Amino acid sequence: MNADPLIAKEAQPVSTAAALVRANKRLKRQFSEMRLPLLIIHGTEDKVTRPRGSETFHGEAGSSDKTLKLYESRFHDPLNDLGKEEMIADTIAWIEARL
Repeated sequence: MNADPLIAKEAQPVSTAAALVRANKRLKRQFSEMRLPLLIIHGTEDKVTRPRGSETFHGEAGSSDKTLKLYESRFHDPLNDLGKEEMIADTIAWIEARL
C-alpha cells in the first residue's frame, strides 16, 4: 500500500484501529441478525482485508436480500480505485432497484 501514490501517506489513529477490531468481533457474532438489504462489494486483490471475509459475511447474513459483488483486480477501496465508475454504477443500480 505504501507504493500506491493515492494512499501512501495515509495513517489511522490507534483508537480507530482498536474500534475497528471491537466492531469486527461484534459484527461476526451478529451476522445472522442482519435483516436489512445488504450490498457487499470487495476487490479481489485487496491486501488489507480478505475477500473471503465478505464471502463469509454474505453467506451468514440473515438478510433475504443480499448481494455480493467481487471486483476482479481491484483493491481495498473499490469506490476510489481505478475503474470506480463501474462500482458506483452497480451501487446506484442496486439502490434504485430497491426504491
